[in-house]
Amino acid sequence: MHSPDETATGAASASGAAFGAITSMSNSVLSRRSVIRGGVAGAALIGLGGLLAACSPRGGASTAAGGAAKLTHWDWWVSQEPWIKNEIALFQKANAGVTITRTLNQFDQYANLIALAQRSHTLPDTYMLPYVPSLPDQVAGDWLTPLNSYIDDAWIKSFPKYSFVEGVNVFDGKVYTAPVTATAPGFQLYINNKIFKDAGLVDGSGDVLIPSTWDDVTKYAEAISKKGNGSVYGLGLGSNGGAIFNAWVNTFLLGAGSPGGYNLPDYRTGEFTYGTDSNYADFISLLVDWYKKGFLSPDALSATDEVSRANFASGKYGMIVGGSYVISPWVEAGFTDFSVTTLISPTEKKAGYFQSTPGGFMLGVSSDTKHADEAFSWLSWWASKDAGARFTQKYNIDLSVHPENNEPSKISSKQFGEYASLVDLVRRAPSPAILNPDVRKVKTASVTPGLRDIIVGVLTEQITDVPGALNSLSDASNAALDTGIAEAVAGGAKVSRKDYTFADWDLTTDYAHDIPEYPKL
Repeated sequence: MHSPDETATGAASASGAAFGAITSMSNSVLSRRSVIRGGVAGAALIGLGGLLAACSPRGGASTAAGGAAKLTHWDWWVSQEPWIKNEIALFQKANAGVTITRTLNQFDQYANLIALAQRSHTLPDTYMLPYVPSLPDQVAGDWLTPLNSYIDDAWIKSFPKYSFVEGVNVFDGKVYTAPVTATAPGFQLYINNKIFKDAGLVDGSGDVLIPSTWDDVTKYAEAISKKGNGSVYGLGLGSNGGAIFNAWVNTFLLGAGSPGGYNLPDYRTGEFTYGTDSNYADFISLLVDWYKKGFLSPDALSATDEVSRANFASGKYGMIVGGSYVISPWVEAGFTDFSVTTLISPTEKKAGYFQSTPGGFMLGVSSDTKHADEAFSWLSWWASKDAGARFTQKYNIDLSVHPENNEPSKISSKQFGEYASLVDLVRRAPSPAILNPDVRKVKTASVTPGLRDIIVGVLTEQITDVPGALNSLSDASNAALDTGIAEAVAGGAKVSRKDYTFADWDLTTDYAHDIPEYPKL
């Protein structure tokens, strides 16, 4: 999975970085598989630039005279930018003549921009894979270059087991991307320690009280807001221009036993349950209560998430929800007096956990690229152990797909080490596409109004019938899935609602998938 900074704005360009220790060439031509064989185990390779100066890639990829190649790269990461810039610089240093021009896109517009580029055959050489269209749809639409010509078993096995899975990041035996991040709680609740202490929210030893239930959050938010008297609020939220409600819903509902979370069906029944699962209405009611009572920041609907994060760091909020990507910018700016927790539930006993599935994705090499060898090298650099160590230990962005990088004692930030220790709050969930690859042929239309629209509508009092709105969302979401299944079946797919139903799924334990540990190339 990505660790997205979903409210990214603006654009930026950056410098370079490298993959490679290459030890073999044939007839003065750089063999794609030799790129891997010279430096297996996912380590960053050294010296690709020197070889590129002496030879040109195979397979139709073109390289400028002298081995020069100008790669274009798109992503939407804002908070993660220092790591990206550093990796680009390292890559370019190790690969003389290869440069990367990075474009930072706004998350809200990213899917549209990528789709437009694909239609006009101007996709960047590498790009962060959008959520819409899905990866299977991108593969079916010939957006991406398969990586099989570049990789071998040693490269595949430099990643943990189940990193490459048919129906997730492998399609018809072809690998299209590689995971960068490890399974970890997707979102967290952050505590401003000073604000908590100022409000007297400490135990007998003077340590801040860490909330674990909905009632805890309400009680602590009330105490902070009363103490703040209009200048400090218990909870901060910036929902303008981003998908931050995704973070809030999953942080507060997964532990309540609502595995569909923000945008998935409940795979125990195969149905979307916004209307039938009372946790959704209860949580929206809780948000409204916080908002009306002044526990939630009054600019919650007008501020962006970036503004909200800055306000939290400057002492205007006691608590905020976000991803692990918020930690590094705060620490770099000198704000370290905060604590991390997650999976806030109605009761102390968790009825569910954050969910993971085998496989993962991050970057893809576009089918439009004229520099396929160099583009693959850049993709592999992102997914390497060395880049992953910097990703986790130095820049504190997220956990690395390589588990040895995630030891808390190796992590520079105490707070990020706390985050790394939350991995026990994750359980493996069933994945329909893994157990029936034809599921990837199902395309579902977006439903509007969605859950975010309903939450905003309720907070602005434009929606008063919350159960009715949630039932309509359930009905529309289920209908969209049914339509998608029917269209896939009409196209020859063997798929049904049964493929989305796992009645034996226990939310508190890992779901066992009967799949190969590694794909056969």
